[in-house]
Amino acid sequence: MSNKPRLVLHIGMPKAGSTRVQDFISLNIDAFKASGYLMCDFFGRFDQALDRYAAPNGFFQRFMEQGKAGAAGVRAMIEQGVAELQDGQSLLVSAECLAGPPYVRLFHDIGDLVDIEVLVHIRRRDDWLVSSWGQWRLKVGQTFDTYIQQWCERPRWEYKRMIDLWSAVPSAQVTHVIPMHKDAYAHGDQCLDFASRLGVEADGLKLPGRVNVGLPFTVLSMLQRYPEIFDGKHDSEIKRLITTYFPELSSQNERDPLGTKIRQTLFDLHREEYEWLSAEHCTGDDLCTLFGVDTDTPVEPFRPSAEDMASLALAISLAIARGQERRLNALEQQLSAVSQISQPAETDQPTS
Repeated sequence: MSNKPRLVLHIGMPKAGSTRVQDFISLNIDAFKASGYLMCDFFGRFDQALDRYAAPNGFFQRFMEQGKAGAAGVRAMIEQGVAELQDGQSLLVSAECLAGPPYVRLFHDIGDLVDIEVLVHIRRRDDWLVSSWGQWRLKVGQTFDTYIQQWCERPRWEYKRMIDLWSAVPSAQVTHVIPMHKDAYAHGDQCLDFASRLGVEADGLKLPGRVNVGLPFTVLSMLQRYPEIFDGKHDSEIKRLITTYFPELSSQNERDPLGTKIRQTLFDLHREEYEWLSAEHCTGDDLCTLFGVDTDTPVEPFRPSAEDMASLALAISLAIARGQERRLNALEQQLSAVSQISQPAETDQPTS
C-alpha cells in the first residue's frame, strides 16, 4: 500500500454531465470537505477555505499549450496541494478538458507525489454527437447531416484511447468508468453516484437544478445558417439571449434528429468499443441497456409558431448587432494603434 496522498481526477468527458457534477460539488462543498477532500479553485490553487468549486479548465488549457513548461506548472500545482493537505485528506479536481489526449502528458511527472485515481463519465456516442453538434459544430456553419455523415465515415474509438492513455500515466489508475445511464448510477442519479464512489454520504446532499439547457433541434438548425452570429464555437451568448428573453423557445420537446436507423448504425460502428468497455469497466451491466438503441415512441416535431419565429429572429438580430459592435470596437483599437505608430516622434525645436 502506497503512503503517497491520493489525487482524484474527474476528467469528464465533455458533454457528459461534468457541469452538473461541478455544481453539485459546490452545493455540497462542506460535505466533500468533511469526507476528506481538498479542492482547488478556478486558478488551480488548493485551499482549505474554499467555499465554491469552479472547474480549472482554462488553467489546464494554458499549461497544455506550454509543453514541458506546462507539465512543470501542473507539478507545482500538485506540490502546493500536497503541502496543504491535512491528515487523511485527498486532493480532488474536476475538469472535463482532462479527457483530451494532449492534457494527459501534464500528469506524467507527478507519480512520485501522489497516487492518481481517474473517474470518467462516458456518453453513448449517438447522444454525444447530437449534443456536440448543438454545442460546437453548428456555430461554424456545419450542418447536422454533414457532421453525422463524416463521423459514420470515420468512427473513432476515443473512449478506449482515453482510458489507455490515462492507464499509462505513472501511479495512475482508471478506477471508475461510468456510462451516462440511470441503471449504472447508485441512487439512480449521476451526482449522488459520484458522491458514493468518492465515499461521500449521499443522504442529505443537495442536487443542482437543470444546467446547460438545450434548444430544440429545429431552432438549432435555424441558427446553424448564421455562423456569423457566433464568436467561435465556444460562444454561448446567443443561447443565453434565447433562454433568458425567449424561454418558450428553450422549453420545447423535440423529435429525435437521428432516428432509429442512424442510431443503430452508430451503435454497430462502435459495438466493439462498447463491448470492450462493458467487459473491462462496466462489468455486471447489460451492454444493450447502457449503449443500445432506445425504442421509445418518438416525440412530434416542434413546429414554431409565428410568435416563436419572431422571437428567434429578434434573438438572431441582437446577436448580429452584438457581433458587429464587437468587430467595430476591435477595428477601432487597431486603427488607433496604427495611428499612434504612424505619428512622427516629437522632437525639440531648435531655438534661434
